[in-house]
Amino acid sequence: MNKEELTKIIDQIEDKSKSKDTTFGIFVYGGGEDESYIKANKQGLELFAVNLLKAACEIDEKSGLSENLKIPLDYEADWIDKESSIFLQYVELSEKKPEYVKNENDKDNWKERALRFGCLAGLFIIVSVFILGMVSFFKILF
Repeated sequence: MNKEELTKIIDQIEDKSKSKDTTFGIFVYGGGEDESYIKANKQGLELFAVNLLKAACEIDEKSGLSENLKIPLDYEADWIDKESSIFLQYVELSEKKPEYVKNENDKDNWKERALRFGCLAGLFIIVSVFILGMVSFFKILF
C-alpha cells in the first residue's frame, strides 16, 4: 500500500475508534514473555493497529535509512491500560528474516535416541521372556 492509502485508513479508524471506553493492554500470565496475551476491546485493537500503520508510513518515508531505525509508538496514550505488564515503546526496522535457533529443549541428540532405543529393547525383552515363561509353564502343566 502506498502512503496515501495508509493515511486514509488511519484517519478513518482514528475517527471511528476514539471513545472513553477504549482499552488495550499486553499482559504476562505466567513465567515469561512466551506466556502473554492482549486484553482489549475492539476500539483498542483498532487504535493499536493505527499505531502500527503509522510506523509503516514512517518506514516508507524513511526508506533507505539505516536498518536500526526505531519508530516510536504511542505507549503512554490514555487508552493504553496502565496495569499492562508489557509496554511496546517502538518498532525497530529490520530487513533480515529471523533464523530459527534450536533450543536445548528441542535437541534430539544421540543420548536421547539411545535411551529411547534402550527402553524399547528392554520392554521387548521383558515381553519376550514373559511369553516364553508362560509357554513353558503351560507345557509343564499339560
